Amino acid sequence: AYAGMQLYARAKLANALFTAELARRLHTKQYGQLRTYALHPGCVATGIWHGVGFYPAVFVHALPYLSRLYPLAARLLMRSAEQGSADMTWAVAARAEELPPSGAFLVSCMPAATSALAQNSPLQRRLWEHTQHALEPFLGDNRIELELLRPNECAR
Repeated sequence: AYAGMQLYARAKLANALFTAELARRLHTKQYGQLRTYALHPGCVATGIWHGVGFYPAVFVHALPYLSRLYPLAARLLMRSAEQGSADMTWAVAARAEELPPSGAFLVSCMPAATSALAQNSPLQRRLWEHTQHALEPFLGDNRIELELLRPNECAR
């Protein structure tokens, strides 16, 4: 239970960090017409919640007879997958003048504040560099994307 929610939170933090760094690098390299966003779809009724260690696990594991209520609670309290995809659909379909700055964290189609940790520029860069290093063995001849955005060519 503990690990699932903690991993989810870390993945969301990594998404915000990586998105901010990608936005900065795209802007630095004059790819300003490209935009990137981190999205929080809200609490969406999908299979992700089973075993994540959030309230469904409390009901399902601590009180097994309440597990039958989860589907009903999900329908009443959570967003559908279609509703959860609204931010992504909006970010793709909106006119450029309607969009927030690249790198924003979107919640309900609006830029939202992120934690100080998510705004930490050195941490954003470290995650980018770690990801780049981790992917190098798998890229083969497809290194062009990473070469365009090399850290030593980006001004801070």
